Amino acid sequence: MKIEVIWAQSIKYGISKATSLYGEDAVLLSHSKIGKKYRLIIGVSKAAVKNPSKCTSNFIASMKPTQVREKVDYEVISRMIKKEFESLKAVATNEAEKSSRNAGRCSEFLDKAGVPANMQSLFIDEENKTISLDGIIKLVREKLFQILPGSIDLDRSVKTHVLCGNFGSGKSTVAIKMALKFMTLCDVPPILVSYKQSLTSSALMKELAESFNLPIFEISDVETLKMVEHQLVGDSILIVDTSASNVFDDISEIETNLNSVNFHLVNASDSFAASQEYLIGAAKWSSVIITRLEMIPSRWPLIESLVNSQVPLSLGSVSPDIDSELVCVSKTDLINQLSQNFQTALDAMRCNVPERKVA
Repeated sequence: MKIEVIWAQSIKYGISKATSLYGEDAVLLSHSKIGKKYRLIIGVSKAAVKNPSKCTSNFIASMKPTQVREKVDYEVISRMIKKEFESLKAVATNEAEKSSRNAGRCSEFLDKAGVPANMQSLFIDEENKTISLDGIIKLVREKLFQILPGSIDLDRSVKTHVLCGNFGSGKSTVAIKMALKFMTLCDVPPILVSYKQSLTSSALMKELAESFNLPIFEISDVETLKMVEHQLVGDSILIVDTSASNVFDDISEIETNLNSVNFHLVNASDSFAASQEYLIGAAKWSSVIITRLEMIPSRWPLIESLVNSQVPLSLGSVSPDIDSELVCVSKTDLINQLSQNFQTALDAMRCNVPERKVA
């Protein structure tokens, strides 16, 4: 018996090809799918086997012709199977090595792009760890679009909007900008309140508000705040800029006493994850307002907090200038801003040059 190998798109086509080449006596010994094609091992009867093993020649000579043929067939098939196993093992080894190299490259890319180690498993797993560097950006963008929260518009049917954020987050500036925006949308001007703020913060906010002829009140107790809410008329909105020093108690007190209130977390795009996590647990936030969008830092701490909390996005500030308006912010905006980090990291790896670590 002579062994032939046929490659075909399907087993049926391979058998048909073997029959047409070697006749009806051709025997299918084994088949396996490798890549997108099938490899068929065909036994062709009545074919001479060349160079039989010397160690078995005497034994074969003493056997009947049928026995000799069966013995030689067994040896040939055994050698073919052994060769097949060695080939498959080599392919598997190469694939494993390639997978390991690609996984390492993808991990290096995510490191350079500033992705925290505890988030990298969201993008690299067993199914996609062999992905190319060209495909990793698309994969990260698609995954982020799936896991980031959506965005909402501020509900103007709610009478009171409370802003809270860490010191330096820009919440007082956001409060002024919100008031200016509502002046163009509402028939009755909004009312601005500095609630339980420090003397420095209150003075600064009062100076800013007065420069735009905005009415502003300094209030230090919830009963007075409640009274101001009751005096709202028409479509007027109450905007409350509150301190984060006693945020858990203050928000609970406001939520209990006011009739119609939404809470908005003001978060700087470059703030640390730990400070964000502390405030996220303080209330059931209606939305996140993001400041410093004009900066290009690593936004991964912000991304991580948004993924974990799923608080909707709403507004954002693209300039510290008090005259610049707030803009609507969506997850697509945040993902697009991350693309610069992605491309810089990818270019550095392709050029094999040292990459400045992302802040």
